[in-house]
Amino acid sequence: MDKIRINNMKFFANHGVAPEEKSVGQNFEVDIEVSTSLKAAAPSDDLSASIDYSVLLTIAKEEM
Repeated sequence: MDKIRINNMKFFANHGVAPEEKSVGQNFEVDIEVSTSLKAAAPSDDLSASIDYSVLLTIAKEEM
């Protein structure tokens, strides 16, 4: 199984337990690791057989 990692994505968001965290917000750093098979993508350089990093970034941004 292959892995794709994106590390140190930085977001500002309003998460937390304390009311101040939810109202003022704070900086967060997010790492993503995705396990997949890149057997088809590696020899062909076919990006459609791989994972689009921009989609992973969009998902992280939406969740934050």
